[in-house]
Amino acid sequence: MAELLEACKFKPSNEFSDPDYKCSHPIERDGLCIFHLPKPTEEQKQVMTHEARMAAEAIEEEFRQAFSKLLEEEEKNPEAKVCEYLYFQFPAICLSERDFKKPLNLSGATFSGEVNFCRANFSEWTNFWKATFKGKADFGQAFFNEWVGFCEITFKGEVDFCGVTFKSWAGFWGTTFSGEADFRVANFIGRADFRGANFSMEADFGRAIFQEQARFVGKIFESRCNFWEVELDEKAKVLFEKANFSQASFLDTNLEQVHFRDVQWPRKGRRQVLWDEFPRAGWWPDYEKVAENYRQLVLNYEAKRDFNAAEDFHIGEMEMRRKKKGEYAIKRAKSTERQWMARIWRGLRVVCEWLNGYAAYRLLSKYGTSYWRGLLVLFVWIALFSGAFLYTGFAPSKENFEISRARGGADPIRVIEYNIRPDATHHPVSFGQWMSDYGKSVLLTLSILTFQKERFYEPANELSQLVLYSAVLVLPAQTALILFAIRRRYKR
Repeated sequence: MAELLEACKFKPSNEFSDPDYKCSHPIERDGLCIFHLPKPTEEQKQVMTHEARMAAEAIEEEFRQAFSKLLEEEEKNPEAKVCEYLYFQFPAICLSERDFKKPLNLSGATFSGEVNFCRANFSEWTNFWKATFKGKADFGQAFFNEWVGFCEITFKGEVDFCGVTFKSWAGFWGTTFSGEADFRVANFIGRADFRGANFSMEADFGRAIFQEQARFVGKIFESRCNFWEVELDEKAKVLFEKANFSQASFLDTNLEQVHFRDVQWPRKGRRQVLWDEFPRAGWWPDYEKVAENYRQLVLNYEAKRDFNAAEDFHIGEMEMRRKKKGEYAIKRAKSTERQWMARIWRGLRVVCEWLNGYAAYRLLSKYGTSYWRGLLVLFVWIALFSGAFLYTGFAPSKENFEISRARGGADPIRVIEYNIRPDATHHPVSFGQWMSDYGKSVLLTLSILTFQKERFYEPANELSQLVLYSAVLVLPAQTALILFAIRRRYKR
């Protein structure tokens, strides 16, 4: 009898740093009580013999009955202020729709099978510190009235927090999500802390609600993470610090209210981008929604005076506007059943994307962000218009001729006009003469650029006059783009 009543000899591992822990429950076998006996996972059961599996399942059933009885006794015991189940080894267990009336401490617990807390009500604080969930964990629509700690724990399987309500502080710092994590429609009324959390597989925060403070700090989102339609209350403060957004999606979430600190965005070349910009297998970007996220990020980063990042996101917004022009062709390509028609529409998509006003804005000044590109394009325009004047014809103005004659020149006004092929009226000239005449055409172009009323050279015919009108429109417009880019850069 004395041997049966001997206390469990379980000792926590060094990672818990709790050498004084003592279990008061009687030994079941191998020096351990029913609560600390290791429970096999489903994968381990698959390789067991039939007898061993039946024995393991018998122990699991015994655990469930003993735990249910223990839980009821402690909740009824007025001397038990906290229901403590430290380092318990749980099998698959269903605790759905249960009302936990006292504080619940499950630190260091291991859940070998699927655990179900769906629609459970936690009236007091709950602590899962350094717990391990080897199977699926379902907290769907659970209600946490006080603070809850999921800190430094590991979810090896799927975890479902869909529709859960965190009324007070919710701590997830140092937590590892190895499986898919679902936080859709979760309601964070109090503070939420995800510092150092690591999402290795898909995480979904779609339509979650943050009403106070939420902190996502550390290396997270190594796989896909959805923050779709997340609702932020006016008093909510959501902080992402040292987070990796290489596969994070924020569609229909207002990013202007979110605080980003030392985060890593995906990159396209040297530009910081959103992951939603890139097409993926079976998914095509919603350019309008992505452009909206980019615009919110522009306002967000400009408010904290990080203008370099704001420019990257401004470019991203303009890129989405440009690509949206080809969206109609993509829809037609998907809807047609004929392959040759689909190829035509896909080809038209590229044409629509690159032959529009946004594409021209991109080419001329990188959407108003690069004055260096604007200057380069201006030099190209000057060279092109100068060449056009050279081959359409121009001549010294009357004022230029009068000045030349006053200085002793007797030559009549000579029209400078080149032709690609020499003919009766166009004879070959030396390279030096061509460069001299081209320099004069450059002076004519520069006089247009600087709005000179009295020019030394004028168009010689209707065609060169048309070139002049074009230059009057194009050159000042390009100069305005340069000034706009300079103002955007140095208004800071």
